Amino acid sequence: MNDTPRLPLGLMNQVAFAQLDALRVALDRAWSTYDNRTDRCPCQAVETDSPARLLRYRAVSASGPVVLLVPAPIKTADIWDMEPTSSVVRRHVSDGCRVYMLLWPRRVGATKELGLSDYAHTMLRAAMDAVRSDTGVERVFVTGHSLGGTMATLFAARNPEYVAGLTLLAAPLHFRPDIGALGRLVALNADTDPLTDGATHVPGSLLNTLTATASPDTFVLARAWDWLESLTDPGALRGHLLVERWTLRETPLPTRLFRELVDELYRADAFCRGQLQLAGRAVSPADVVAPAACVVDPRCDVVPPEAVLPALERFATEDREVLRYSGDIGVSLQHVGLLVGRNAHRQLWPQLLAWIRARHRD
Repeated sequence: MNDTPRLPLGLMNQVAFAQLDALRVALDRAWSTYDNRTDRCPCQAVETDSPARLLRYRAVSASGPVVLLVPAPIKTADIWDMEPTSSVVRRHVSDGCRVYMLLWPRRVGATKELGLSDYAHTMLRAAMDAVRSDTGVERVFVTGHSLGGTMATLFAARNPEYVAGLTLLAAPLHFRPDIGALGRLVALNADTDPLTDGATHVPGSLLNTLTATASPDTFVLARAWDWLESLTDPGALRGHLLVERWTLRETPLPTRLFRELVDELYRADAFCRGQLQLAGRAVSPADVVAPAACVVDPRCDVVPPEAVLPALERFATEDREVLRYSGDIGVSLQHVGLLVGRNAHRQLWPQLLAWIRARHRD
């Protein structure tokens, strides 16, 4: 009989995948030796009363719309300002917006007890308070991508007095086992304990493995195909490689947040059912009163339109607009093409910024 103590499976996963995270970080640093950008959009840090940080970008207008950009919490925010020709940040600034970027906390020790209410309410509210203090503007436009858009929507439902408008980019809001690759993956697993037992965080590499398992076409095959299609186009190939480098920048999620995302959103669809408790109050799509522009990709298996539109239709506002993204070459992951793709910047972003300007009040 072997009496050797054994680590819980979740802790074993944490150790193994944390080592893989460290390897990815080392590869990213090695890459920076050959491609270390110095032309990012100028910005300054703004203090917030939370573990999250806030960046303020240099504005060209003192009276333009105030926009808070909310990235997904599973990667760094660099992709919003990846290079000048495909920078969502620069496009907002050049259009006259006063732009702020939320940076989710990355220090493991500071985040281990944080859950969905901390992300979608406490940290976003602290950032909004800082933006209010900095600008004197009470209601701010909020733009979120993927789970960042989910967090932004939950915040808007819980704190409607802060939000002038929502721009949602492939943001999942409605969850069922038959909707999307991640919904199917959650349905096949009874609970999160085998992944998280004994662990304080879920490493980014483990999250990557789970998403690749859920949709190998999206996260493996399509990336290879995008590389092949980019080979004859230097600009597209550079974009592809920049996104590939960005995927190395892992952000571990607190175990509590991971469990609540899986169990309350994906498994129970608690937001659409009006049963999601956020900072002591139940919230639902009907609590969203701000105007909303929502971008969907009909080909996307990660966040298909069915994961978005049923919730959008239940928003309390009648000012709702749906735009469709047709994809790009040179983006590696089509799910982030909304942020970096040439078609997105040529066709989609002019529409989104015009939508914001039309609802802006000086």
